[in-house]
Amino acid sequence: MKGGDESKMDTLTMVEEAMANPGWIFETTNCMVNGKVHYNQGLLQWVGNKRAFILSDATIKYKWRRVPEPVDFMTAAKAYLDGEIIVCEICNQKVIYKDYLEFLDSNGMPITTAEIVHGDWYIK
Repeated sequence: MKGGDESKMDTLTMVEEAMANPGWIFETTNCMVNGKVHYNQGLLQWVGNKRAFILSDATIKYKWRRVPEPVDFMTAAKAYLDGEIIVCEICNQKVIYKDYLEFLDSNGMPITTAEIVHGDWYIK
C-alpha cells in the first residue's frame, strides 16, 4: 500500500497487517468511540488511549481501512510523473491530480503554491 488503500478489510486481515507493519494505523467506521488502532510494543491498541484492542463478537464484524500517510510534495511529484494519482488535502478539500502530462487538477486548474507549501500530499 502506498499512501493508504481505500478498500475495506475484515478484522482478522487488519490484525495481520497491523502486526506485520508496526506504525501503520487502521480505522473503522463501525465504532462510535475512537475508531483507530495500531500495533505498538507487542500489543494492538486503540490510538490515543492505549487500551488494548479486544477481539469480540462485535469487533470481529468491523470493516477496516489503513489510514493514509502523507508524503512530502517532492515524493508526491515524483510519483505523479511516474503515472500515479496524487491527492492534496488543503482547507478541508481534496484536490486530485491525475493528468500526467501537466500539473492540472481534475478541474483543469494548475497546482498552486499554497498546495505545494501547506497541503498534505497522498499517493493513491
